[in-house]
Amino acid sequence: MIDRPLILTTLVILLAGCASEPVSRLGQDVASRHPIAMQDDYQVMSLPVAAQLDGESRMKIAGFASAWRQDRSQKIEVRMPIKTPQDKLVRAQFERVRQQLLSEGVRGSVRLIREPAILGETLNISLRFMRSKANVVTPCGVWPDDLASASSLSGWDNEPYANFGCAYQTMMAVQTADPRDLTSMRAASPADGEMRARALAAIRRGQDPSVTWGMQAPSIGGADQ
Repeated sequence: MIDRPLILTTLVILLAGCASEPVSRLGQDVASRHPIAMQDDYQVMSLPVAAQLDGESRMKIAGFASAWRQDRSQKIEVRMPIKTPQDKLVRAQFERVRQQLLSEGVRGSVRLIREPAILGETLNISLRFMRSKANVVTPCGVWPDDLASASSLSGWDNEPYANFGCAYQTMMAVQTADPRDLTSMRAASPADGEMRARALAAIRRGQDPSVTWGMQAPSIGGADQ
């Protein structure tokens, strides 16, 4: 004889197990799995010692100075190698770097550090200053589970893997020019008075205040004429 109460109890237990939500070990949101935070880090630039300061080096110095102007809270450290057979060339290159920094608006905020050159290494003049940067808190490249393993059920839970989104978050952190934008919004810029007056005048005349942009491209046949 079949024990009906026992069968009902078993069915209730099975249905309860199917209805229960699986426990998520990792957050589903990429921002919570690999959060971006503001951290103090060095902005570093290195320039080779050469007979002149080429255009690429000048562009790098300009970008370095632009990053420094965002804070202006820390001094720029310039490290110059000494006691080398090319001391005269090193001093000349340092003077060119200093003049370039002055042209970029960096004044009174440079600290020169002279240090002996390391034998066998390329002579470089390095610049650095401490600033706030956007960095991913969690390390990338962490694979605690074998996604292709058939010996366990660890990959059967239909959840994002541990490293998912880390490269994306790192790319966003590197491209963030001002990390303060991640914590608070910027103030709204003032309204364009000229554009506002033009739009109001068009409305009073019963015209559409929007701007119609047009583009006229030359024909291919008449490009050489």
